[in-house]
Amino acid sequence: MSHDPDILPAAPGDTPAIKTLLRSSHLHCEDLTQEHLHDFLVARDAEEIIGVVGLEAYEENGLLRSLAVKTSHRGHGMGRELVRHLEHHAGNRGVDRLYLLTTTADHFFAHLGYIRIDRETVPPPIQQTTEFTDICPSDAVCMTKAL
Repeated sequence: MSHDPDILPAAPGDTPAIKTLLRSSHLHCEDLTQEHLHDFLVARDAEEIIGVVGLEAYEENGLLRSLAVKTSHRGHGMGRELVRHLEHHAGNRGVDRLYLLTTTADHFFAHLGYIRIDRETVPPPIQQTTEFTDICPSDAVCMTKAL
């Protein structure tokens, strides 16, 4: 990469590219709607979307979801930058604690200050998200971080 990609709010036309990136990273996107996109951030290298991360905000709690970086751009800190930008965005939206589920990235998130918690301790609005009820398996690691 010759320059740092721009991390910006997702635009309405980004949905197909976001879904393609999520699928290529083996992440679900069936529940992703245009409504979700106002709290999604994308990393753009020129016109190409090379990374994405999303937030579902429920008052002071938020669900960090759909973090993916294109394979060719991994290993350069893009995932960390996307999470950092999302945490800032979430704080601006009044979120003071983020939650997430992961089947593969618990060590990555631990390095960013997220701690493992029991899934049953998550606030009801987060537990009722599609991510918790339908998409992520019951053995997914649940993590949280205070912002």
